[in-house]
Amino acid sequence: MYLILFARLIYGTSRVQPSLLRHHLFNMHFSSFISAAALFVSARAGGLCADATVTGDAITGFRFSSGYCPGGWQWYSRDKGTTITLNPDCQMRQASPNTVTAVCIRNKAGQNKCVKAPTDADQNFCGIPTDWCNSIDNMWGWGN
Repeated sequence: MYLILFARLIYGTSRVQPSLLRHHLFNMHFSSFISAAALFVSARAGGLCADATVTGDAITGFRFSSGYCPGGWQWYSRDKGTTITLNPDCQMRQASPNTVTAVCIRNKAGQNKCVKAPTDADQNFCGIPTDWCNSIDNMWGWGN
Protein backbone atom coordinates (compact mmCIF):
# COMPACT_ATOMS: atom_id res chain seq x y z
CA MET A 1 0.00 0.00 0.00
CA TYR A 2 2.71 2.49 0.99
CA LEU A 3 4.72 1.63 -2.10
CA ILE A 4 1.77 2.46 -4.32
CA LEU A 5 1.32 5.81 -2.57
CA PHE A 6 5.08 6.42 -2.91
CA ALA A 7 4.94 5.63 -6.63
CA ARG A 8 1.92 7.89 -7.11
CA LEU A 9 3.79 10.70 -5.39
CA ILE A 10 6.83 10.25 -7.65
CA TYR A 11 4.99 9.77 -10.95
CA GLY A 12 2.05 12.06 -10.17
CA THR A 13 -0.52 9.60 -11.41
CA SER A 14 -3.08 7.31 -9.88
CA ARG A 15 -2.04 4.53 -12.24
CA VAL A 16 1.22 2.77 -11.39
CA GLN A 17 2.80 0.05 -13.49
CA PRO A 18 3.86 -3.02 -11.48
CA SER A 19 7.25 -3.10 -13.24
CA LEU A 20 8.01 0.44 -12.02
CA LEU A 21 6.95 -0.52 -8.52
CA ARG A 22 9.25 -3.58 -8.54
CA HIS A 23 12.09 -1.41 -9.89
CA HIS A 24 11.76 1.08 -7.01
CA LEU A 25 11.36 -1.68 -4.45
CA PHE A 26 14.58 -3.36 -5.67
CA ASN A 27 16.49 -0.06 -5.71
CA MET A 28 15.35 0.80 -2.19
CA HIS A 29 16.40 -2.61 -0.83
CA PHE A 30 19.68 -2.63 -2.77
CA SER A 31 20.69 0.86 -1.62
CA SER A 32 19.85 -0.07 1.99
CA PHE A 33 22.02 -3.18 1.65
CA ILE A 34 24.94 -1.17 0.25
CA SER A 35 24.67 1.38 3.09
CA ALA A 36 24.62 -1.34 5.73
CA ALA A 37 27.57 -3.15 4.13
CA ALA A 38 29.64 0.04 4.01
CA LEU A 39 28.88 0.72 7.67
CA PHE A 40 29.94 -2.83 8.62
CA VAL A 41 33.20 -2.61 6.66
CA SER A 42 34.14 0.77 8.11
CA ALA A 43 33.36 -0.40 11.65
CA ARG A 44 35.33 -3.61 11.14
CA ALA A 45 38.35 -1.99 9.49
CA GLY A 46 38.53 1.04 11.74
CA GLY A 47 38.86 -0.87 15.02
CA LEU A 48 41.68 -0.31 17.48
CA CYS A 49 44.92 -2.22 17.08
CA ALA A 50 45.16 -5.03 19.64
CA ASP A 51 47.66 -4.65 22.50
CA ALA A 52 50.91 -6.60 22.12
CA THR A 53 53.84 -7.69 24.28
CA VAL A 54 57.29 -7.63 22.68
CA THR A 55 60.71 -9.00 23.66
CA GLY A 56 64.18 -8.46 22.26
CA ASP A 57 65.29 -5.68 19.96
CA ALA A 58 63.21 -3.83 17.40
CA ILE A 59 63.89 -4.67 13.74
CA THR A 60 63.05 -1.20 12.43
CA GLY A 61 62.69 2.36 13.59
CA PHE A 62 60.43 5.08 12.28
CA ARG A 63 60.95 8.61 11.08
CA PHE A 64 58.66 11.58 11.49
CA SER A 65 57.64 13.72 8.52
CA SER A 66 55.62 16.90 8.90
CA GLY A 67 55.34 17.45 5.14
CA TYR A 68 53.29 14.33 4.41
CA CYS A 69 50.23 16.28 3.29
CA PRO A 70 48.99 19.85 3.79
CA GLY A 71 48.63 20.32 7.54
CA GLY A 72 49.46 16.66 8.18
CA TRP A 73 52.23 14.46 9.46
CA GLN A 74 53.34 10.85 9.20
CA TRP A 75 55.51 8.29 10.96
CA TYR A 76 57.07 5.86 8.47
CA SER A 77 59.58 3.00 8.62
CA ARG A 78 63.16 4.10 8.00
CA ASP A 79 64.70 0.79 6.94
CA LYS A 80 64.04 -2.88 6.17
CA GLY A 81 61.75 -1.89 3.29
CA THR A 82 58.82 -1.97 5.69
CA THR A 83 55.84 0.12 4.66
CA ILE A 84 53.93 1.02 7.80
CA THR A 85 52.61 4.48 8.57
CA LEU A 86 50.71 6.31 11.28
CA ASN A 87 48.91 9.43 10.13
CA PRO A 88 46.91 12.21 11.88
CA ASP A 89 43.69 10.19 11.50
CA CYS A 90 45.26 7.82 14.10
CA GLN A 91 45.01 4.88 11.67
CA MET A 92 48.11 2.72 11.37
CA ARG A 93 48.53 1.25 7.89
CA GLN A 94 50.81 -1.53 6.68
CA ALA A 95 51.62 -2.89 3.23
CA SER A 96 53.72 -5.85 2.09
CA PRO A 97 56.52 -6.80 1.77
CA ASN A 98 58.63 -6.93 4.94
CA THR A 99 55.76 -6.49 7.37
CA VAL A 100 56.22 -6.14 11.11
CA THR A 101 54.13 -7.96 13.71
CA ALA A 102 54.08 -5.26 16.40
CA VAL A 103 54.70 -1.54 16.77
CA CYS A 104 55.67 0.18 20.01
CA ILE A 105 55.03 3.86 20.64
CA ARG A 106 56.79 5.98 23.24
CA ASN A 107 54.74 9.03 24.13
CA LYS A 108 56.14 12.39 25.19
CA ALA A 109 55.60 11.45 28.86
CA GLY A 110 58.04 8.53 28.41
CA GLN A 111 55.42 5.76 28.54
CA ASN A 112 55.43 2.86 26.07
CA LYS A 113 52.48 1.18 24.36
CA CYS A 114 52.85 -1.79 22.02
CA VAL A 115 50.17 -2.92 19.58
CA LYS A 116 49.85 -5.66 17.00
CA ALA A 117 50.56 -4.28 13.55
CA PRO A 118 47.64 -4.38 11.11
CA THR A 119 47.38 -7.42 8.83
CA ASP A 120 45.31 -8.52 5.84
CA ALA A 121 42.63 -9.62 8.32
CA ASP A 122 42.33 -5.95 9.41
CA GLN A 123 42.40 -4.76 5.78
CA ASN A 124 45.93 -3.59 6.64
CA PHE A 125 44.91 -0.79 8.98
CA CYS A 126 43.76 -0.34 12.55
CA GLY A 127 43.44 2.54 14.99
CA ILE A 128 45.69 3.89 17.73
CA PRO A 129 43.98 5.61 20.71
CA THR A 130 43.94 9.38 20.15
CA ASP A 131 45.79 10.20 23.36
CA TRP A 132 48.71 8.05 22.13
CA CYS A 133 48.44 9.15 18.52
CA ASN A 134 48.76 12.84 19.35
CA SER A 135 51.73 12.68 21.73
CA ILE A 136 54.26 10.38 20.00
CA ASP A 137 57.93 10.81 20.83
CA ASN A 138 59.19 7.77 18.90
CA MET A 139 58.09 4.46 17.32
CA TRP A 140 59.72 1.05 16.67
CA GLY A 141 58.67 -2.13 14.85
CA TRP A 142 59.11 -5.77 15.86
CA GLY A 143 59.30 -8.84 13.62
CA ASN A 144 58.14 -12.37 14.25
